[in-house]
Formats: sequence, structure tokens, C-alpha cells
Amino acid sequence: MAMDEKQSALPKVKPTVVDILEEALIWIRGGCNEYLMAVLLFSGNARLELWSKVHIGYGRARQKRAPWNVRAGCGVRASLDALVFDCDGVILESEDLHRRAYNATFENFEVRCPGNKSPVVWSTEFYDELQNQIGGGKPKMRWYFNRNGWPSSSLYSSLKDDDEKVQLIDTLQDWKTNKYKDIIASGAVEPRPGVLRLMDEARDMGIKVAVCSAATKSSVVFCLTNLLGKERFQQLDCFLAGDDVEEKKPNPMIYKVAVEKLGATPDKCIVIEDSVIGLKAAVGAGMKCVVTFTSSTSKQDFSEAAAVFSSLETVSLDHLVKLLDERVIATVKHDCFADIRDSRCVQLLQLGKCKRLKPTDHSFRVSRLCIKIFY
Repeated sequence: MAMDEKQSALPKVKPTVVDILEEALIWIRGGCNEYLMAVLLFSGNARLELWSKVHIGYGRARQKRAPWNVRAGCGVRASLDALVFDCDGVILESEDLHRRAYNATFENFEVRCPGNKSPVVWSTEFYDELQNQIGGGKPKMRWYFNRNGWPSSSLYSSLKDDDEKVQLIDTLQDWKTNKYKDIIASGAVEPRPGVLRLMDEARDMGIKVAVCSAATKSSVVFCLTNLLGKERFQQLDCFLAGDDVEEKKPNPMIYKVAVEKLGATPDKCIVIEDSVIGLKAAVGAGMKCVVTFTSSTSKQDFSEAAAVFSSLETVSLDHLVKLLDERVIATVKHDCFADIRDSRCVQLLQLGKCKRLKPTDHSFRVSRLCIKIFY
């Protein structure tokens, strides 16, 4: 049965006055409650994550009773054409794995920049900045060598022209990719929580699923077959890697190509990204973007995102569809503060303690009063 037929078969139930008033009260109570918590207590991505949970309708106030249109069975999934995932940082938290592979590559080929006796080593902090600002692998190395001097190596004692620079970068990237595959194949890496479930939920509802990554195709294929399994990988409706497009993220080309291949409408697609580079690419393609940040990207500005989460573990397909439909249901899941605490952004208000405020602060007392009123 087609999706439209499924929807047309659902009962047509009109909301009563009581239903409408109840929904309004839930919005006011939940919205004011969590908005005050976000504004008075939290900042940056912690606030965005909290308000995202308000927006998608996590249900403290709804735990005992669903909204009238959900009770009536009115489906909303048909409004979503496709769910598109980035790979690195979204399907797996991979940045440190890539960093280790690059450092092993530099050591193997004795890559030394001018004035340095030791091979190049990228620290965690530096790699995070490099990844967030530059993106793809080859551009990262080229950017680094342009600023620190082109290196000597076991491949070239010195580089004579641009052709040799290109050959050096290509060789290093190929070796690094194989090293990265070895790390993935070790079996020590698992998908981030919630990713496989969301893919399966989307596929079960007839929603197309795609993966768009800026990494090299061989690397992404290897990662996806190991982490998703061959069956899930083969069922993808679209798969694009950095090799498939001329411009890398934040250029929106990869997502524009994906929309065309999927036969989808941009504003009926949701992209899941982990960084501001991917966010800009998705928004530039006219698509809504949900961010699930990592420790490497948690300090970036995600104000353009439709929603921000530290994890997809408790995010359902229904939640994402509500974002697409801009259905603001302002209630928050009971354990949302535990989720935020897990992202190391904030702490619960317990025993008069808070990460940003002291019990003697006026704003703290106001916040406690607001919490008491709305809870």
C-alpha cells in the first residue's frame, strides 16, 4: 500500500475544544519551563540541544497522554522524502582514528617539515581545529604543508615541482586510508548509538536512506560495510563519497547531487551532520540539517541547524519528521538533563549546585523559583 493510501485510510478525527486547550497548556507549560532553563542556565550548544528537545516533543507532560492528532493515528512520515547521513562523526566517531592513521603515515614515510628532526605529529587539539576548518584529507595535508613548509620524506628528499607535491599527497593519502581500514577492521569500532535504528525505521516506512561523506570512496565503503553490515549498505538508496564530486564540503555540491539521485525535494530531506562544515553544505543545498556533535565539534556554532543533539540514541524518526513539518510541541523528555549532562555541557541542579551558577547568585534563585513553578 502506498504511503498516501496508508494516510487516507486513517480515521479522520477533529480535535475537540478540550484537546486544543490541553495542547495549548502543554505548550505553554513545557515551552516556558524548558525555555527558562535554556536561557537562564545554559549557553551555546547546551541551549540548542535543550531547545531541540523542546521542539521535537520529548514528552514529560505527554507521558500519560498523546496529542489528539497522534491519538487519532494521523501519520506524518510521508512528508519526509529522504534521511541523509554523513559518515565520519555521525555513523562513527572517527576523528581520532583518522588522526592516528595520519600520524602513522607520517612516521612510516619519515615526513619532516623544514627545521624539524622528527616526523610530523598532529595532536588531538590541532587535528580537531584542522578538521573543523579545512575538512577533507588531501586538503588538510596541502594546507598544513603550505604553511609549515613542504616536507622531505622517504619518497622525496625534496620536492621539485607541483607534480611531485601532488604525487606525495596522493601516496600519503592512499597509505593513510589503508591504515585507517586496518583500525576499522580490528573490530574495536562500533556505530554511534541510534544510527542503525534510525536507518531501519526510515527504510521500514519507505523513506529513502543515503550516506554522503567527504572521505575517499574506498575508505567510506570499507567503513560502511563493516559498521552497517553488507545488507544495510547494499540497501542504501544513494551513496556518495568525496571522489564523486568536484567540490568538497562546505560546498553543497555533494548534497545537491544526492537530491538529484534520490529523486527527492531538498526541503523534504533531513541531513544528519556532526560539524559546521557539513551543516553549511546541507543548508546550502536547501535541506534541513540535524547536528549530532562529537567531542571534537561540540564548541562549534550550530545556530543554523534545525536541531542539535549530543547523541541520536533517544531521537526517533517521528521526532525528525516533526522538525521537518515545523510542528512545535514544547515538552521535554523526563531524562533530558541526563542527556545534556552526558554531553559534558551542564550539570543538574541538585543540592543547590550548578556548573555556571552559585546558590547565592540572583539568577540562580530566580531559576529555582521558575523550576518550582513550572514543575
